[in-house]
Order: sequence, then structure tokens, then C-alpha cells
Amino acid sequence: MPTAPAPDTLSTDSLAAVRHIELTARRLVGDLFAGRYHSVFKGRGLEFSEVRAYEPGDDARDIDWNVTPDGATPTSNDTSRSGS
Repeated sequence: MPTAPAPDTLSTDSLAAVRHIELTARRLVGDLFAGRYHSVFKGRGLEFSEVRAYEPGDDARDIDWNVTPDGATPTSNDTSRSGS
């Protein structure tokens, strides 16, 4: 039984050209659709205003643990609506 011929292989230059085309196409598609999607991460749409002492009734999510030293009175990020 005769053996099948070896499959044709691409040269190193051809593979480099194909890779260049692939990267160029990805960049162009990425640039085309940049900013045209809705984020799955929904925020509260707030801008930072100042750091102040935490007061009862403030939202616990606003406590800034990076500013609050260990064992001290918690501090809260005061925010305002973005665009206002």
C-alpha cells in the first residue's frame, strides 16, 4: 500500500505573516468596538467629595478602611452624584 504524501507545511516567513495579519485584525476590531458595551459592573455613580467621621446611619459600604487606623473611629467617604 502506498504511503500518503507528507502534508504541506508553511514556511517560517508565511507563519509570521499570518500572525501579523491576525494581530492587526484583532487590534482593528478592538478599536472599532472600544467603549461600545455596557459594563456588567454596576456602580452607584458617585464622585468622591471628602473623608469625614463615620456617623450612625451612614452606609457601611462608605467606610474607608484604608484611612481608618486600627481601633480608631471609622472614617467615611463623603460622595456626591457624578455629573452634578
